[in-house]
Amino acid sequence: MNQISLSSEQSQTDVHTHIDFCVRSDRLRLDEISQRLRMQPTHGFEPRDRFLATQRVGEEIRTIERRRPPYGTWHFRTEGLVLSESLLDHAEFLLTNLEPAAEAIRELISDSEYTVGIICWHVGPSGFQLPSPIFARLAALSEWISFTCWETNDHVEESEE
Repeated sequence: MNQISLSSEQSQTDVHTHIDFCVRSDRLRLDEISQRLRMQPTHGFEPRDRFLATQRVGEEIRTIERRRPPYGTWHFRTEGLVLSESLLDHAEFLLTNLEPAAEAIRELISDSEYTVGIICWHVGPSGFQLPSPIFARLAALSEWISFTCWETNDHVEESEE
């Protein structure tokens, strides 16, 4: 069953409208998912991967080694690939890239080892619309869809006085 979740936050951030298609598994291998979907991720990590991070200790900033969580994720994000703030533009771009891999995505969805989802980030004035056929196509490629809305005043035109 597909799930939908909504959240709304107000912030002045560097977050931009984008959509993130993600595959998650405790046994995820980035190269295996890339091969199955015949595309490369924009971001990802394998379970317990090591990585370098910075940590403040007093006045000093140190580089330390950390480990990723016990699961891995394979992401294809539209951020930086679509310059528009229109969620529809991001959805159409994502669908153009994912629909050729629809059969492989459905196989991942049916495999209990994987969770497949879509996270939509809308940045701008409150509210957006996606045509039902676009929404249905996205839903066919995921187990769940989550929406995060960042309300900003950047896109609001000032009223004339």
